[in-house]
Amino acid sequence: MYQENAKFPLIKKFYQKFYYLLLKRHYYALTSSSRVLPDFIIIGTVRSGTTSLYYNMCEHPCIIPAAYDEIGFFDSNYHLGISWYKSMFTLYLESNNCKKNSKITSKCKNHFSIAKSY
Repeated sequence: MYQENAKFPLIKKFYQKFYYLLLKRHYYALTSSSRVLPDFIIIGTVRSGTTSLYYNMCEHPCIIPAAYDEIGFFDSNYHLGISWYKSMFTLYLESNNCKKNSKITSKCKNHFSIAKSY
Protein backbone atom coordinates (compact mmCIF):
# COMPACT_ATOMS: atom_id res chain seq x y z
CA MET A 1 0.00 0.00 0.00
CA TYR A 2 2.84 2.42 0.87
CA GLN A 3 4.67 1.82 -2.44
CA GLU A 4 1.46 2.38 -4.36
CA ASN A 5 0.99 5.80 -2.71
CA ALA A 6 4.66 6.66 -3.27
CA LYS A 7 4.26 6.16 -7.03
CA PHE A 8 1.16 8.34 -7.23
CA PRO A 9 3.02 11.71 -7.12
CA LEU A 10 5.22 10.59 -10.01
CA ILE A 11 2.21 9.61 -12.09
CA LYS A 12 0.45 12.84 -11.18
CA LYS A 13 3.51 14.90 -12.08
CA PHE A 14 3.88 13.11 -15.42
CA TYR A 15 0.18 13.61 -16.17
CA GLN A 16 0.37 17.33 -15.35
CA LYS A 17 3.42 17.86 -17.53
CA PHE A 18 1.90 15.90 -20.41
CA TYR A 19 -1.51 17.55 -20.17
CA TYR A 20 -0.42 21.15 -19.65
CA LEU A 21 2.62 21.12 -21.93
CA LEU A 22 1.60 18.98 -24.87
CA LEU A 23 -2.19 19.02 -24.90
CA LYS A 24 -2.84 22.59 -23.75
CA ARG A 25 0.22 24.44 -25.12
CA HIS A 26 0.92 22.30 -28.28
CA TYR A 27 3.64 23.88 -30.44
CA TYR A 28 4.56 26.45 -27.82
CA ALA A 29 5.65 23.84 -25.28
CA LEU A 30 7.78 22.03 -27.84
CA THR A 31 9.65 25.24 -28.64
CA SER A 32 10.00 26.42 -25.04
CA SER A 33 13.77 25.94 -25.10
CA SER A 34 14.06 28.58 -27.85
CA ARG A 35 11.86 31.10 -26.06
CA VAL A 36 13.02 34.01 -23.93
CA LEU A 37 12.12 34.83 -20.37
CA PRO A 38 10.66 38.28 -19.67
CA ASP A 39 12.86 41.27 -18.89
CA PHE A 40 10.45 42.48 -16.22
CA ILE A 41 7.37 41.33 -14.32
CA ILE A 42 4.36 43.41 -13.31
CA ILE A 43 3.31 42.62 -9.75
CA GLY A 44 0.29 44.07 -8.01
CA THR A 45 -2.67 43.41 -5.79
CA VAL A 46 -6.24 42.84 -6.87
CA ARG A 47 -7.83 45.88 -8.53
CA SER A 48 -4.64 47.93 -8.51
CA GLY A 49 -4.53 48.59 -12.25
CA THR A 50 -1.94 46.01 -13.29
CA THR A 51 -4.07 44.69 -16.18
CA SER A 52 -4.54 48.21 -17.53
CA LEU A 53 -0.82 48.83 -17.17
CA TYR A 54 -0.12 45.57 -19.04
CA TYR A 55 -2.38 46.45 -21.99
CA ASN A 56 -1.08 50.03 -22.18
CA MET A 57 2.51 48.81 -22.18
CA CYS A 58 1.72 46.24 -24.91
CA GLU A 59 0.85 49.10 -27.26
CA HIS A 60 4.51 50.09 -27.34
CA PRO A 61 6.28 48.61 -30.39
CA CYS A 62 9.26 47.36 -28.34
CA ILE A 63 7.19 45.36 -25.88
CA ILE A 64 6.09 41.92 -26.98
CA PRO A 65 3.13 40.66 -24.93
CA ALA A 66 2.91 37.27 -23.26
CA ALA A 67 0.29 34.72 -24.26
CA TYR A 68 -2.00 35.82 -21.39
CA ASP A 69 -2.12 38.93 -19.25
CA GLU A 70 -2.17 36.90 -16.01
CA ILE A 71 -0.07 33.76 -16.30
CA GLY A 72 -0.14 32.87 -12.60
CA PHE A 73 3.11 30.93 -12.67
CA PHE A 74 4.39 31.84 -9.22
CA ASP A 75 1.13 31.20 -7.38
CA SER A 76 -0.77 28.34 -9.02
CA ASN A 77 1.28 26.95 -11.92
CA TYR A 78 4.77 26.72 -10.44
CA HIS A 79 4.60 22.93 -10.35
CA LEU A 80 4.46 22.86 -14.18
CA GLY A 81 8.07 23.99 -14.44
CA ILE A 82 10.11 26.61 -16.25
CA SER A 83 9.48 25.16 -19.71
CA TRP A 84 5.73 25.75 -19.27
CA TYR A 85 6.49 29.31 -18.15
CA LYS A 86 8.77 29.93 -21.14
CA SER A 87 6.09 28.62 -23.50
CA MET A 88 4.04 31.72 -22.68
CA PHE A 89 6.57 34.08 -24.25
CA THR A 90 7.93 34.89 -27.68
CA LEU A 91 10.63 33.10 -29.61
CA TYR A 92 14.20 34.32 -29.31
CA LEU A 93 14.31 35.34 -32.99
CA GLU A 94 11.16 37.45 -32.71
CA SER A 95 12.50 39.32 -29.71
CA ASN A 96 15.75 40.08 -31.53
CA ASN A 97 13.82 41.46 -34.52
CA CYS A 98 11.98 43.82 -32.23
CA LYS A 99 15.21 45.06 -30.65
CA LYS A 100 16.84 45.62 -34.04
CA ASN A 101 13.84 47.45 -35.53
CA SER A 102 13.16 49.70 -32.56
CA LYS A 103 14.32 53.28 -32.60
CA ILE A 104 14.18 54.79 -29.14
CA THR A 105 14.80 58.51 -28.96
CA SER A 106 16.97 60.02 -26.28
CA LYS A 107 13.86 61.55 -24.69
CA CYS A 108 12.28 58.13 -24.33
CA LYS A 109 15.45 56.56 -22.90
CA ASN A 110 15.90 59.22 -20.22
CA HIS A 111 12.24 59.74 -19.39
CA PHE A 112 12.44 58.35 -15.87
CA SER A 113 15.82 59.89 -15.05
CA ILE A 114 14.62 63.37 -16.10
CA ALA A 115 11.38 63.25 -14.10
CA LYS A 116 11.57 65.37 -10.96
CA SER A 117 10.42 63.96 -7.66
CA TYR A 118 8.72 66.30 -5.22
